[in-house]
Amino acid sequence: SRTDRRLAIYARLAAGATADQARAELAAIAAAWARDGQAPTGARFEAVPINEQLNPSVWQRAWLAFITAGALVLLVACANVANLLLMRASTRGREMAIRTSIGATRGRVVQQLLVESGTIAALAGAAGVFIAWAGLRVLSGIIPPETMPYWMAFTMDARVFSLVTAVCLLTVLACGLPSALHVMKVDLRETLADGGSTTVARPARRWIATLLAAEFAVTFLLIALAVMSVRADIQARRTEFQIDPASLLTLSVALPAESYPSEDARAAFFDRLEGRIGASPVVGAVAYASHLPYAGAMAQPLTISGRSVGVTPPVVSVVAASEKYFDVFGVPFVRGRAFGPVDGRPGNEVAIVNERFVQMFFAGDDPIGERIRVGGEDRPWLEIVGVATTVRQQVSGRAADPVVFVPFRPAPSPVSVIVVRTMTDDAGAATSLLRTEAARIDPDLPLYRIMPFEQAVRNALWNGRLSNVIIRSIAIVALMLALVGLYAVTGHTVERWTKELGLRIALGARAGQIGWLVLRRVLGQLGVGLALGIVAVPAFDRLFTDPAAPRDGVEMTDPGMLALIVLSIAVVAVVACVLPIRRATTLDPVQTLRS
Repeated sequence: SRTDRRLAIYARLAAGATADQARAELAAIAAAWARDGQAPTGARFEAVPINEQLNPSVWQRAWLAFITAGALVLLVACANVANLLLMRASTRGREMAIRTSIGATRGRVVQQLLVESGTIAALAGAAGVFIAWAGLRVLSGIIPPETMPYWMAFTMDARVFSLVTAVCLLTVLACGLPSALHVMKVDLRETLADGGSTTVARPARRWIATLLAAEFAVTFLLIALAVMSVRADIQARRTEFQIDPASLLTLSVALPAESYPSEDARAAFFDRLEGRIGASPVVGAVAYASHLPYAGAMAQPLTISGRSVGVTPPVVSVVAASEKYFDVFGVPFVRGRAFGPVDGRPGNEVAIVNERFVQMFFAGDDPIGERIRVGGEDRPWLEIVGVATTVRQQVSGRAADPVVFVPFRPAPSPVSVIVVRTMTDDAGAATSLLRTEAARIDPDLPLYRIMPFEQAVRNALWNGRLSNVIIRSIAIVALMLALVGLYAVTGHTVERWTKELGLRIALGARAGQIGWLVLRRVLGQLGVGLALGIVAVPAFDRLFTDPAAPRDGVEMTDPGMLALIVLSIAVVAVVACVLPIRRATTLDPVQTLRS
């Protein structure tokens, strides 16, 4: 049928043909069909490379957010190393002055510092490749077997190594340049006359403070992103009806067209199988469906009788379900009824919708008795007879999808899933029964993907779990880097203030006053970074969050969440600086002044 939009068409270009030639031919066919009235109004052909069809573009907001998060962690690492090198360069003023005084040019000294940075970058790159390889093994272990599409793979190839090499070269400049610039501005006469003083010049101190504040700003942003993902998961579990997976066994069957050429033949097979296994004491109830919950569904355009749905029809998920589907899964009805024996036959075209559907298209109205159509213009009108509690079909998206359930029996799909609620915890006995009874009906028919429903849900949700693991790992790494940087800066500050702190203690300063003196500097740098992070969060949210996507009450800019993150980071940062602060409060003033 020219109006049937349920089919997906895949084609391979002929030898020597181009995509533009294919698009031109398709445009000509579409124009001819439009003239003959064989295609829906406004329909057009669009040829898209399969890679673009199956794999999301890197320019999508979600992918850009991941790429940006990774780049931000790299910036945190660069800022950290740059800070450490800058502090080290500040204590090497006498060394660099001597090198310059015996003939080394400033360019030669800068070259030495960049070589040191390059060595660090090379070692880090080698370690990073190993960690990345190990990380891929961990991520691959999260993915259940036989669930990742065959066109996707996590690999380390020449392109990855090339990118890593380029990043390492760039980090040499990012990390080594601040310390090199500082060394170029050192006054040789002053440094040599100072007897090797480790005093840090004001520009260097500004660099150190700025880099540390930038680290915490980026870290705050990434933690806010991770916390939002956790809250979104928790909110989804609270607001969406969760099916009790206990004693639920699922399996799939594919009926060959040669053996089951008609809908009646397929319906007869399912009736015989239900009759055989339903009489067993091992099985409590049996249901059939085109798709399991959380496993996706066929997306179809929606038309509502007597209501305008806009120029572009909205898309809903369509699931064919048997009469016992809702009982087997334990999904309660908000209003209306389940499917009956005659539903779906001519004159009894009906549908059941979920609560999400009602919220989107019948807000404040009773949908029972309303007529809808899913699919092309040749599809029949369906009367809504029930509203079921929302259970997610599509796993992507922040909110559950609107679902339309249609009767399974009138037109059973050749590829269907069977759901069995067993009367025992022994899944092996139920599996053996199903295999035996199916073989008695058709010895050549295999049953596959036999697993508990809980495992089927885990398999369906692997992509979301993987994304959450990645983004939370990124946030944890960023926090650890920032804390290491803060610890190093605090320790360096204590070392630089040794004479002053010893003098203060000798003059009667108490340990609490010394500790507060150091802590005040820590909190100042931390406060600037967190303030910048708070400003950056709404900007990140606007850039990488789809404004049309439902939020379900979970906002990245939630003031309560941001305040809690600020408090948590502040507490962790202060704890991380306890050791250098304690060292400052226990200085021996006599030994300090003598040195």
